[in-house]
Amino acid sequence: MLDDHEGRRGPLRSLGEVSHEVVAAMRDHSFWGQRNRTSLQRNAPVPTESQVRALLDAAFFASMLEEEGRRVTFTLAFVSPRSIPESWDLEAVVFAKPIELHPRSVAKLAPSALPDVTYIGVAPNDLGDLEIWGLVHRGDRTFGIDLDFPPSFLQVRVHRAGTISARYISNLLFLYTKGAIHFLNVPKDLLGQLRDRFGLEPVVAQVICRLSLRVLEHGHGGALLVVAHGSAPARLSYHPSYRPHDGPSQLLKLAVDEYEADNGASPPPGLGSQHQRYGTERRYSDALTFIARLTAVDGATVLDDRLYLLGFGAIVQTSDAPESIVVQVEDVYTGETSTTAVGDYPGTRHRSAIQFCASQPDGSLALAMVASQDGQLSVFAKAREKDTVIALRSFELGIGI
Repeated sequence: MLDDHEGRRGPLRSLGEVSHEVVAAMRDHSFWGQRNRTSLQRNAPVPTESQVRALLDAAFFASMLEEEGRRVTFTLAFVSPRSIPESWDLEAVVFAKPIELHPRSVAKLAPSALPDVTYIGVAPNDLGDLEIWGLVHRGDRTFGIDLDFPPSFLQVRVHRAGTISARYISNLLFLYTKGAIHFLNVPKDLLGQLRDRFGLEPVVAQVICRLSLRVLEHGHGGALLVVAHGSAPARLSYHPSYRPHDGPSQLLKLAVDEYEADNGASPPPGLGSQHQRYGTERRYSDALTFIARLTAVDGATVLDDRLYLLGFGAIVQTSDAPESIVVQVEDVYTGETSTTAVGDYPGTRHRSAIQFCASQPDGSLALAMVASQDGQLSVFAKAREKDTVIALRSFELGIGI
């Protein structure tokens, strides 16, 4: 059990302590008021509070264990093998004998089950106690660009030690990290923020969200700056070599344009058109991955708001930057706000991003997406007020983007 003291996002509690809140959130879910309630009770049942506590405690304590010297990641699925309908196209591998739901048992099985494609199946026995009955294999169901429709039953996923999320009826239910739980019924909508608040075109905003997730995935940390097309950003020094020699690169822009044109059309039926669409999606995905990998190089990768690549490895000049910059911090999960000075904001890369945004001319576009090596994404934007920067802090492992 964790000591009850204040953390950055609220009081620290063990995950099992919030079982009542988790059950309440599941029962209050909007889908329960619809006509398919009977089907959901059968295929996406709500566990009891004691079962939720057992499920969450097993996930939490298993996340602290190692298997062959490595921390484990996995997904627990609260579903009976008898409740998996054929329409879901899932494979239920039922063990000859159920296993007690225990952190050590979960950690032992975890290496066999990639969290996105194979779940560890958990269900109550005749006495109501939870057991591991087998594995639920769904395979890679992603389609289009990073799209997926997960099953409706409760899934508890361990992302890393002490960081756990849950999905229910295909939607994110909560994120537990740093000893605090955040129910994600109204998370900060990054796509909406980029589009409606910071003025990016919808397609560009979607691209930046997808790029941000890929920057987090490579695990090196990195910074992505977005500026207005044709502008000359202040305090930015490009690497003498890491710029396209014949002007801004259209690699990403052309891939996105091709995808949007193909996605908006109504292709004739047939294998040829399907193959063409697959090729378009692959080129778009490959371009996203290419740009995201550039952020692993020291310095910042710079795009304009038409998706031209201006360069990478760029350095923000901070030697004589003003210390009067005010940072308006907004917690992306709780909505809580605070104000701090740039000098008090943690992280050298984050402070450089803040100084970059604040140094751009009034009324100009200045965005910075900063990923840390521990999997947090922070977003900075120039505010309307002079020497003021908005900080959206921070998406843990991209959860909620």
